[in-house]
Amino acid sequence: RALLVSDTNSIDGFDINGLNDIRISSLTMQELSALQRDDADHKDAVRYSRVALNDIRFTDLNTLDVARIEVDEPGLYIVKDSKDDWEYQQWLPATTPGTTAANKNKQQENGKDESRFAVTLHDIRVTAPDMCYLDKPQDLYYCFTQKSLDWQGEIRHATGTGKGEGLNIRGTLALADTRIRSHSLSRDLVDIDAIKLSKISVKPDMSATLDALAIGQLKALQRSEQDDDFTTSFSSLDVNDIAYSTNSLAIDTVTLKGLKNQLSKNKDGSFEHEKWLPKTTQQEADKTQSADQ
Repeated sequence: RALLVSDTNSIDGFDINGLNDIRISSLTMQELSALQRDDADHKDAVRYSRVALNDIRFTDLNTLDVARIEVDEPGLYIVKDSKDDWEYQQWLPATTPGTTAANKNKQQENGKDESRFAVTLHDIRVTAPDMCYLDKPQDLYYCFTQKSLDWQGEIRHATGTGKGEGLNIRGTLALADTRIRSHSLSRDLVDIDAIKLSKISVKPDMSATLDALAIGQLKALQRSEQDDDFTTSFSSLDVNDIAYSTNSLAIDTVTLKGLKNQLSKNKDGSFEHEKWLPKTTQQEADKTQSADQ
């Protein structure tokens, strides 16, 4: 099995005007497959069909700016084999106990003051992501899929600048056709038509404001194979003027429309939605109920 396979990589418009001004019109990487697996449906742990970084600027040897990032069909497949073992560990070299801690202490002793560096990302578009998590001991198998993610704005992180350090975020995020599906149950945990966060602002002190949060047509905890059979759903949720700071949250208005809930019990007395509980949690609940009786 291959550790890493990449089809085609290209750089266009490479312009160097001294070490303090390096520009690239576009950097494109095609068909990456990493940590390949013996599974026809998920043949690799990490993949994408295309990644493109457009209008890249590296200035003053410490400032990186990327105008637009496009990622097509990214995939991530994480498998937990046992309580303490993950599938990806087979690719890691064996380590001697205590080696990691010793290396960390050595790095701290030789550490230097943090140097100045700033990274700014602008527009980001991700299409058709497919992220899966399989927990074999718990028999949990979930996949996250989405039609698209569109970010328009600016994400900036700076260190050692002395001014405006930390994380700064400004922009608008739109998500289309978001779904989390349990393949163990062959049911959808949640299915959301659209999510939009308008005029997000996050400052280095982690205070944040949001002009509006809009969620359209949410359905959760699918009960049967029918597309309209869910435990809970609503047609729209709108939250306006949200402000967060340390120990404080303020919201102007919340509007919820088309709320529906359906709660039922099975013939054995258990609730229908209990199938969504992890086995350990459900077993503990059953033991508690039996003790109470």
